[in-house]
Amino acid sequence: MMNNRSKLRVLLALDYYDYRLHKGVSLVAAEKGWSLVCTQNMAGAPAVPNSWNGDGIISLVATESSRNKLAEYSIPRIELGLEPNCFPLHRVIPDNLKIGVLAAEYFFQRGIRSFVIEGGTDGFAMLEQRKKSFIDRLEQFKSDGHKISIHHLPSPADKPKNSFAEIEVVNQVDLANLKKLSRPAAYFGYDDEMAMNFLERIRHFGLKVPEDFLVLGVDNNDLLCEGLDISLSSINTDQVGLGETAARKLTELINSNAIEIETDQFFLYQPKKVITRQSTDIYASSHPVINQALRMVFQQLEDNHQHTDNHPIPNAGKIAAELGLTQQGLQNIFREHFHCSPAIAIRQLRLNQAKHLLIDSTLKLKQIAFETGFNSAESLSRAFKQAFDVTPGQIRREYEQQKK
Repeated sequence: MMNNRSKLRVLLALDYYDYRLHKGVSLVAAEKGWSLVCTQNMAGAPAVPNSWNGDGIISLVATESSRNKLAEYSIPRIELGLEPNCFPLHRVIPDNLKIGVLAAEYFFQRGIRSFVIEGGTDGFAMLEQRKKSFIDRLEQFKSDGHKISIHHLPSPADKPKNSFAEIEVVNQVDLANLKKLSRPAAYFGYDDEMAMNFLERIRHFGLKVPEDFLVLGVDNNDLLCEGLDISLSSINTDQVGLGETAARKLTELINSNAIEIETDQFFLYQPKKVITRQSTDIYASSHPVINQALRMVFQQLEDNHQHTDNHPIPNAGKIAAELGLTQQGLQNIFREHFHCSPAIAIRQLRLNQAKHLLIDSTLKLKQIAFETGFNSAESLSRAFKQAFDVTPGQIRREYEQQKK
Protein backbone atom coordinates (compact mmCIF):
# COMPACT_ATOMS: atom_id res chain seq x y z
CA MET A 1 0.00 0.00 0.00
CA MET A 2 1.33 3.45 -0.90
CA ASN A 3 2.58 5.41 2.10
CA ASN A 4 1.77 9.05 2.82
CA ARG A 5 5.04 10.54 1.63
CA SER A 6 4.70 12.88 -1.33
CA LYS A 7 7.95 11.61 -2.86
CA LEU A 8 7.72 7.99 -3.97
CA ARG A 9 10.55 5.68 -2.93
CA VAL A 10 11.54 3.12 -5.57
CA LEU A 11 14.13 0.36 -5.34
CA LEU A 12 16.09 -0.85 -8.37
CA ALA A 13 17.46 -4.22 -7.21
CA LEU A 14 19.82 -5.83 -9.72
CA ASP A 15 21.59 -9.14 -9.28
CA TYR A 16 23.30 -8.24 -12.56
CA TYR A 17 24.07 -4.54 -12.80
CA ASP A 18 23.77 -2.80 -16.17
CA TYR A 19 24.35 0.95 -16.21
CA ARG A 20 21.97 1.30 -19.15
CA LEU A 21 19.06 -0.23 -17.25
CA HIS A 22 19.90 2.10 -14.39
CA LYS A 23 19.96 5.06 -16.78
CA GLY A 24 16.57 4.19 -18.27
CA VAL A 25 14.92 3.89 -14.86
CA SER A 26 16.65 7.11 -13.74
CA LEU A 27 15.12 9.05 -16.63
CA VAL A 28 11.63 8.24 -15.38
CA ALA A 29 12.64 8.72 -11.74
CA ALA A 30 13.82 12.26 -12.52
CA GLU A 31 10.63 12.99 -14.47
CA LYS A 32 8.36 11.68 -11.69
CA GLY A 33 10.40 13.00 -8.78
CA TRP A 34 11.09 9.57 -7.30
CA SER A 35 13.66 8.80 -4.66
CA LEU A 36 15.51 6.01 -6.47
CA VAL A 37 17.83 3.60 -4.69
CA CYS A 38 19.85 1.21 -6.87
CA THR A 39 21.52 -1.83 -5.31
CA GLN A 40 23.23 -4.92 -6.66
CA ASN A 41 24.06 -8.38 -5.41
CA MET A 42 27.43 -8.41 -3.67
CA ALA A 43 29.16 -11.64 -2.62
CA GLY A 44 25.87 -13.56 -2.51
CA ALA A 45 24.05 -11.06 -0.30
CA PRO A 46 20.56 -10.10 -1.52
CA ALA A 47 20.35 -6.99 -3.68
CA VAL A 48 18.04 -5.35 -1.14
CA PRO A 49 19.06 -3.12 1.80
CA ASN A 50 17.82 -4.57 5.10
CA SER A 51 16.30 -1.28 6.23
CA TRP A 52 14.68 -0.25 2.96
CA ASN A 53 10.97 0.46 2.68
CA GLY A 54 9.12 2.18 -0.11
CA ASP A 55 6.43 2.20 -2.76
CA GLY A 56 7.69 0.08 -5.66
CA ILE A 57 10.43 -2.23 -6.88
CA ILE A 58 12.09 -2.93 -10.22
CA SER A 59 14.21 -6.07 -9.99
CA LEU A 60 16.44 -8.39 -11.97
CA VAL A 61 16.70 -11.51 -9.85
CA ALA A 62 19.19 -14.32 -10.40
CA THR A 63 19.88 -15.53 -6.84
CA GLU A 64 17.82 -17.27 -4.19
CA SER A 65 18.85 -14.73 -1.54
CA SER A 66 17.42 -11.81 -3.55
CA ARG A 67 14.31 -13.78 -4.50
CA ASN A 68 13.52 -14.61 -0.87
CA LYS A 69 14.22 -11.09 0.38
CA LEU A 70 12.07 -9.43 -2.28
CA ALA A 71 9.21 -11.84 -1.51
CA GLU A 72 8.84 -10.08 1.84
CA TYR A 73 7.51 -6.93 0.13
CA SER A 74 3.83 -6.55 -0.72
CA ILE A 75 4.21 -3.53 -3.00
CA PRO A 76 4.04 -3.08 -6.79
CA ARG A 77 6.97 -4.72 -8.54
CA ILE A 78 8.33 -5.14 -12.07
CA GLU A 79 10.73 -8.02 -12.76
CA LEU A 80 13.20 -7.73 -15.66
CA GLY A 81 14.05 -11.42 -15.94
CA LEU A 82 12.48 -14.86 -16.26
CA GLU A 83 13.82 -16.61 -13.17
CA PRO A 84 11.15 -18.42 -11.10
CA ASN A 85 9.51 -16.50 -8.26
CA CYS A 86 7.42 -17.37 -5.19
CA PHE A 87 4.35 -15.66 -6.68
CA PRO A 88 3.29 -14.26 -10.10
CA LEU A 89 4.90 -11.02 -11.25
CA HIS A 90 4.57 -8.32 -13.85
CA ARG A 91 7.59 -8.85 -16.12
CA VAL A 92 9.14 -6.50 -18.67
CA ILE A 93 11.66 -8.49 -20.71
CA PRO A 94 13.33 -8.43 -24.12
CA ASP A 95 11.50 -10.42 -26.79
CA ASN A 96 13.99 -13.29 -26.71
CA LEU A 97 12.26 -15.31 -29.43
CA LYS A 98 12.50 -12.34 -31.78
CA ILE A 99 16.18 -11.94 -30.86
CA GLY A 100 16.99 -15.52 -31.91
CA VAL A 101 15.12 -15.12 -35.19
CA LEU A 102 16.86 -11.80 -35.87
CA ALA A 103 20.28 -13.43 -35.37
CA ALA A 104 19.52 -16.36 -37.70
CA GLU A 105 18.16 -14.10 -40.43
CA TYR A 106 21.09 -11.70 -40.12
CA PHE A 107 23.61 -14.48 -40.75
CA PHE A 108 21.50 -16.00 -43.51
CA GLN A 109 21.27 -12.68 -45.35
CA ARG A 110 25.07 -12.43 -45.25
CA GLY A 111 25.35 -15.74 -47.07
CA ILE A 112 26.32 -17.91 -44.09
CA ARG A 113 25.11 -21.51 -44.17
CA SER A 114 27.40 -23.13 -41.58
CA PHE A 115 26.68 -22.59 -37.87
CA VAL A 116 28.19 -23.42 -34.49
CA ILE A 117 25.76 -23.93 -31.59
CA GLU A 118 27.10 -23.97 -28.05
CA GLY A 119 25.10 -25.47 -25.21
CA GLY A 120 25.93 -23.13 -22.37
CA THR A 121 23.00 -21.10 -21.06
CA ASP A 122 23.76 -21.89 -17.39
CA GLY A 123 20.06 -22.50 -16.81
CA PHE A 124 19.04 -18.91 -17.61
CA ALA A 125 15.61 -19.01 -19.21
CA MET A 126 16.14 -15.87 -21.33
CA LEU A 127 19.32 -17.29 -22.89
CA GLU A 128 17.61 -20.63 -23.46
CA GLN A 129 14.78 -18.88 -25.32
CA ARG A 130 17.26 -17.09 -27.58
CA LYS A 131 19.09 -20.32 -28.32
CA LYS A 132 15.91 -22.26 -29.11
CA SER A 133 14.43 -19.64 -31.44
CA PHE A 134 17.79 -19.31 -33.25
CA ILE A 135 17.93 -23.06 -33.90
CA ASP A 136 14.24 -23.20 -34.83
CA ARG A 137 14.75 -20.49 -37.47
CA LEU A 138 17.76 -22.34 -38.91
CA GLU A 139 15.63 -25.49 -39.11
CA GLN A 140 12.98 -23.50 -40.98
CA PHE A 141 15.63 -22.49 -43.51
CA LYS A 142 16.50 -26.19 -43.93
CA SER A 143 12.82 -27.07 -44.40
CA ASP A 144 12.64 -24.42 -47.13
CA GLY A 145 15.31 -26.31 -49.06
CA HIS A 146 18.45 -24.39 -48.05
CA LYS A 147 21.63 -26.31 -47.24
CA ILE A 148 22.23 -25.47 -43.58
CA SER A 149 24.98 -27.13 -41.54
CA ILE A 150 24.65 -27.01 -37.73
CA HIS A 151 27.51 -28.16 -35.52
CA HIS A 152 26.91 -28.52 -31.77
CA LEU A 153 29.76 -27.82 -29.34
CA PRO A 154 29.61 -28.65 -25.63
CA SER A 155 29.53 -25.52 -23.49
CA PRO A 156 32.70 -24.50 -21.64
CA ALA A 157 30.91 -25.31 -18.37
CA ASP A 158 30.50 -28.95 -19.50
CA LYS A 159 34.22 -29.44 -20.02
CA PRO A 160 36.67 -30.88 -17.50
CA LYS A 161 38.82 -28.35 -15.65
CA ASN A 162 40.82 -30.60 -13.34
CA SER A 163 44.17 -29.62 -14.80
CA PHE A 164 45.77 -27.44 -17.44
CA ALA A 165 46.58 -30.62 -19.38
CA GLU A 166 42.91 -31.64 -19.52
CA ILE A 167 41.89 -28.14 -20.58
CA GLU A 168 44.43 -28.26 -23.41
CA VAL A 169 43.09 -31.65 -24.57
CA VAL A 170 39.57 -30.18 -24.70
CA ASN A 171 40.89 -27.15 -26.60
CA GLN A 172 42.51 -29.39 -29.19
CA VAL A 173 39.25 -31.35 -29.63
CA ASP A 174 37.40 -28.06 -30.10
CA LEU A 175 39.98 -26.91 -32.64
CA ALA A 176 39.75 -30.17 -34.59
CA ASN A 177 35.95 -29.95 -34.65
CA LEU A 178 35.92 -26.30 -35.71
CA LYS A 179 38.42 -26.87 -38.50
CA LYS A 180 36.13 -29.53 -39.99
CA LEU A 181 33.39 -26.97 -40.54
CA SER A 182 32.66 -25.36 -43.85
CA ARG A 183 33.90 -21.81 -43.45
CA PRO A 184 33.11 -19.04 -42.99
CA ALA A 185 30.79 -20.24 -40.22
CA ALA A 186 28.71 -18.26 -37.74
CA TYR A 187 28.49 -18.31 -33.96
CA PHE A 188 25.61 -16.72 -32.04
CA GLY A 189 26.43 -15.86 -28.43
CA TYR A 190 23.23 -15.51 -26.41
CA ASP A 191 24.72 -12.48 -24.71
CA ASP A 192 27.76 -10.30 -25.35
CA GLU A 193 29.97 -12.00 -22.77
CA MET A 194 29.35 -15.41 -24.28
CA ALA A 195 30.16 -14.08 -27.76
CA MET A 196 33.31 -12.38 -26.48
CA ASN A 197 34.53 -15.60 -24.84
CA PHE A 198 34.05 -17.58 -28.06
CA LEU A 199 35.79 -14.90 -30.10
CA GLU A 200 38.84 -15.04 -27.84
CA ARG A 201 38.89 -18.86 -27.79
CA ILE A 202 38.91 -19.32 -31.55
CA ARG A 203 41.53 -16.62 -32.01
CA HIS A 204 43.67 -18.60 -29.55
CA PHE A 205 43.32 -21.51 -32.00
CA GLY A 206 44.65 -19.31 -34.81
CA LEU A 207 41.28 -18.99 -36.56
CA LYS A 208 40.33 -15.61 -37.99
CA VAL A 209 37.35 -13.37 -37.23
CA PRO A 210 35.40 -12.67 -39.38
CA GLU A 211 37.12 -14.49 -42.26
CA ASP A 212 36.72 -17.96 -40.66
CA PHE A 213 34.01 -17.26 -38.07
CA LEU A 214 31.44 -14.50 -37.79
CA VAL A 215 30.60 -13.84 -34.13
CA LEU A 216 27.45 -12.08 -32.91
CA GLY A 217 26.37 -11.19 -29.37
CA VAL A 218 23.26 -9.76 -27.73
CA ASP A 219 22.60 -6.59 -25.69
CA ASN A 220 25.12 -4.28 -27.43
CA ASN A 221 27.16 -3.52 -24.35
CA ASP A 222 29.27 -0.81 -25.97
CA LEU A 223 32.01 -0.93 -23.34
CA LEU A 224 32.52 -4.63 -24.01
CA CYS A 225 31.83 -4.72 -27.75
CA GLU A 226 34.04 -1.77 -28.68
CA GLY A 227 36.80 -2.49 -26.19
CA LEU A 228 37.98 -5.59 -28.05
CA ASP A 229 40.65 -5.29 -30.72
CA ILE A 230 38.15 -6.95 -33.07
CA SER A 231 34.96 -5.09 -32.20
CA LEU A 232 31.97 -7.32 -31.52
CA SER A 233 28.73 -7.13 -33.49
CA SER A 234 25.66 -7.33 -31.30
CA ILE A 235 21.88 -7.19 -31.32
CA ASN A 236 20.77 -3.92 -29.76
CA THR A 237 18.14 -4.77 -27.13
CA ASP A 238 18.03 -1.10 -26.07
CA GLN A 239 18.62 -1.59 -22.36
CA VAL A 240 18.00 2.11 -21.66
CA GLY A 241 14.58 1.83 -23.30
CA LEU A 242 13.91 -1.42 -21.43
CA GLY A 243 14.64 0.27 -18.10
CA GLU A 244 12.51 3.27 -19.02
CA THR A 245 9.61 1.02 -20.06
CA ALA A 246 9.85 -0.94 -16.80
CA ALA A 247 9.75 2.29 -14.81
CA ARG A 248 6.66 3.52 -16.67
CA LYS A 249 4.93 0.18 -16.11
CA LEU A 250 5.76 0.44 -12.42
CA THR A 251 4.19 3.91 -12.38
CA GLU A 252 0.98 2.38 -13.73
CA LEU A 253 1.00 -0.31 -11.06
CA ILE A 254 1.61 2.17 -8.25
CA ASN A 255 -1.18 4.42 -9.48
CA SER A 256 -3.61 1.50 -9.69
CA ASN A 257 -2.21 -0.20 -6.57
CA ALA A 258 -2.21 -3.47 -8.56
CA ILE A 259 -0.24 -6.02 -6.59
CA GLU A 260 -1.85 -9.48 -6.66
CA ILE A 261 -2.20 -11.29 -10.01
CA GLU A 262 -3.02 -14.91 -10.76
CA THR A 263 -0.33 -15.56 -13.39
CA ASP A 264 2.80 -13.81 -14.64
CA GLN A 265 2.00 -10.84 -16.89
CA PHE A 266 4.50 -10.17 -19.69
CA PHE A 267 5.42 -7.09 -21.66
CA LEU A 268 7.84 -8.02 -24.46
CA TYR A 269 10.26 -5.24 -25.39
CA GLN A 270 11.32 -5.48 -29.03
CA PRO A 271 15.01 -5.58 -30.07
CA LYS A 272 16.08 -2.71 -32.30
CA LYS A 273 18.58 -4.05 -34.85
CA VAL A 274 21.96 -5.68 -35.28
CA ILE A 275 24.87 -3.30 -34.76
CA THR A 276 27.44 -4.52 -37.26
CA ARG A 277 31.06 -4.25 -36.17
CA GLN A 278 34.19 -6.05 -37.28
CA SER A 279 33.29 -9.52 -35.95
CA THR A 280 30.61 -10.07 -38.64
CA ASP A 281 31.53 -7.53 -41.29
CA ILE A 282 31.98 -9.85 -44.21
CA TYR A 283 29.67 -11.27 -46.81
CA ALA A 284 30.04 -14.98 -47.42
CA SER A 285 28.70 -17.80 -49.54
CA SER A 286 28.67 -21.55 -49.53
CA HIS A 287 30.03 -21.35 -53.09
CA PRO A 288 33.86 -21.73 -53.06
CA VAL A 289 34.43 -19.32 -55.97
CA ILE A 290 32.54 -16.53 -54.21
CA ASN A 291 34.40 -17.16 -50.97
CA GLN A 292 37.74 -16.99 -52.77
CA ALA A 293 36.73 -13.79 -54.54
CA LEU A 294 35.59 -12.08 -51.32
CA ARG A 295 38.73 -13.20 -49.50
CA MET A 296 40.93 -11.65 -52.19
CA VAL A 297 39.19 -8.31 -51.74
CA PHE A 298 39.21 -8.52 -47.96
CA GLN A 299 42.90 -9.44 -47.88
CA GLN A 300 43.88 -6.48 -50.08
CA LEU A 301 41.88 -4.11 -47.86
CA GLU A 302 43.72 -5.51 -44.83
CA ASP A 303 47.10 -5.23 -46.55
CA ASN A 304 46.41 -1.61 -47.52
CA HIS A 305 45.64 -0.79 -43.90
CA GLN A 306 48.74 -2.54 -42.59
CA HIS A 307 51.20 -1.04 -45.09
CA THR A 308 51.87 2.45 -46.40
CA ASP A 309 52.17 1.40 -50.06
CA ASN A 310 48.52 0.94 -51.02
CA HIS A 311 47.62 -1.28 -53.96
CA PRO A 312 44.45 -1.27 -56.06
CA ILE A 313 41.53 -3.31 -54.79
CA PRO A 314 41.02 -6.22 -57.22
CA ASN A 315 38.08 -5.73 -59.58
CA ALA A 316 35.91 -8.40 -61.15
CA GLY A 317 38.21 -8.79 -64.15
CA LYS A 318 41.32 -9.38 -62.07
CA ILE A 319 39.51 -11.77 -59.71
CA ALA A 320 38.14 -13.78 -62.64
CA ALA A 321 41.62 -14.08 -64.14
CA GLU A 322 43.13 -15.16 -60.80
CA LEU A 323 40.47 -17.85 -60.45
CA GLY A 324 40.80 -19.08 -64.04
CA LEU A 325 37.35 -17.86 -65.07
CA THR A 326 36.00 -15.52 -67.68
CA GLN A 327 34.54 -12.31 -66.31
CA GLN A 328 31.11 -13.39 -67.56
CA GLY A 329 31.51 -16.74 -65.78
CA LEU A 330 32.26 -14.95 -62.52
CA GLN A 331 29.25 -12.68 -63.09
CA ASN A 332 26.99 -15.69 -63.57
CA ILE A 333 28.21 -17.40 -60.39
CA PHE A 334 27.68 -14.26 -58.29
CA ARG A 335 24.23 -13.57 -59.67
CA GLU A 336 23.09 -17.18 -59.18
CA HIS A 337 24.54 -17.78 -55.71
CA PHE A 338 24.99 -14.31 -54.20
CA HIS A 339 22.12 -12.45 -55.88
CA CYS A 340 24.23 -9.47 -56.93
CA SER A 341 27.09 -8.68 -59.30
CA PRO A 342 30.76 -9.01 -58.25
CA ALA A 343 31.13 -5.24 -58.58
CA ILE A 344 28.36 -4.56 -56.05
CA ALA A 345 29.78 -7.07 -53.56
CA ILE A 346 33.30 -5.61 -53.91
CA ARG A 347 32.01 -2.07 -53.50
CA GLN A 348 30.13 -3.07 -50.31
CA LEU A 349 33.26 -4.60 -48.80
CA ARG A 350 35.22 -1.41 -49.57
CA LEU A 351 32.54 0.76 -47.98
CA ASN A 352 32.33 -1.50 -44.92
CA GLN A 353 36.09 -1.19 -44.46
CA ALA A 354 35.83 2.60 -44.80
CA LYS A 355 33.13 2.61 -42.13
CA HIS A 356 35.32 0.64 -39.72
CA LEU A 357 38.29 2.91 -40.29
CA LEU A 358 36.11 5.95 -39.59
CA ILE A 359 34.98 4.39 -36.30
CA ASP A 360 38.12 2.60 -35.14
CA SER A 361 40.93 4.87 -36.36
CA THR A 362 41.90 8.53 -36.46
CA LEU A 363 42.89 8.43 -40.14
CA LYS A 364 41.84 11.39 -42.25
CA LEU A 365 39.11 10.78 -44.81
CA LYS A 366 41.56 11.20 -47.69
CA GLN A 367 43.76 8.36 -46.39
CA ILE A 368 40.73 6.13 -45.79
CA ALA A 369 39.62 6.79 -49.37
CA PHE A 370 42.99 5.72 -50.77
CA GLU A 371 43.14 2.59 -48.59
CA THR A 372 39.69 1.49 -49.73
CA GLY A 373 40.18 2.15 -53.43
CA PHE A 374 38.47 5.52 -53.91
CA ASN A 375 40.15 8.26 -55.92
CA SER A 376 39.37 11.03 -53.45
CA ALA A 377 37.68 11.88 -50.17
CA GLU A 378 34.83 13.39 -52.17
CA SER A 379 34.15 10.22 -54.17
CA LEU A 380 34.18 8.16 -50.94
CA SER A 381 31.78 10.62 -49.29
CA ARG A 382 29.31 10.35 -52.17
CA ALA A 383 29.39 6.55 -52.20
CA PHE A 384 29.20 6.37 -48.39
CA LYS A 385 26.14 8.66 -48.23
CA GLN A 386 24.41 6.62 -50.91
CA ALA A 387 25.11 3.31 -49.12
CA PHE A 388 24.51 4.25 -45.46
CA ASP A 389 22.36 7.39 -45.73
CA VAL A 390 24.82 9.31 -43.53
CA THR A 391 28.05 11.13 -44.33
CA PRO A 392 31.45 9.86 -43.12
CA GLY A 393 31.67 12.88 -40.81
CA GLN A 394 28.28 12.15 -39.27
CA ILE A 395 29.09 8.54 -38.49
CA ARG A 396 32.47 9.43 -36.95
CA ARG A 397 30.86 12.09 -34.74
CA GLU A 398 28.07 9.69 -33.72
CA TYR A 399 30.51 7.03 -32.51
CA GLU A 400 32.72 9.61 -30.78
CA GLN A 401 29.65 10.78 -28.84
CA GLN A 402 28.79 7.20 -27.86
CA LYS A 403 32.25 6.70 -26.38
CA LYS A 404 31.97 9.74 -24.08
